[in-house]
Amino acid sequence: MGFFEETFVKAKEVFDVAGKKTSEAITIQKLKVNAASLESQIARDYEALGRLIYAESRENGDSGEAAGELMTEIDGKRIHLESLQAEIAHMKGNRLCRSCGSANAPGAVFCSRCGEKLGMEKAAEPNPAAEETSGEEQADQES
Repeated sequence: MGFFEETFVKAKEVFDVAGKKTSEAITIQKLKVNAASLESQIARDYEALGRLIYAESRENGDSGEAAGELMTEIDGKRIHLESLQAEIAHMKGNRLCRSCGSANAPGAVFCSRCGEKLGMEKAAEPNPAAEETSGEEQADQES
């Protein structure tokens, strides 16, 4: 092959790698936007729940059925948010803390959030079965 052909082949390889990295970066950004949107929705739901419980408690001392429905909706959004965060961590090659679930840099030895020593595993693939966890199980895990 001539000089120009070799240069062309090398340039094509570089562009292919750059295209793949750009695609990964775009996917990660989309996941981050979705996660931020869910966090915002959860915050609004918490606010609505607080207002609802306060109003109903002032009236008759009972939070009622509407509060339970809103709590179930919040639990579902939190499960979806955790799934998105795990997917982002996996795509970045981050390591998840077994103790608190925080994503850490690939070379980290200790968790940046809780200080727990990290194992050698990277962030696992998102588990679709985790999304099927009921709101009650999620509430039990958080307490």
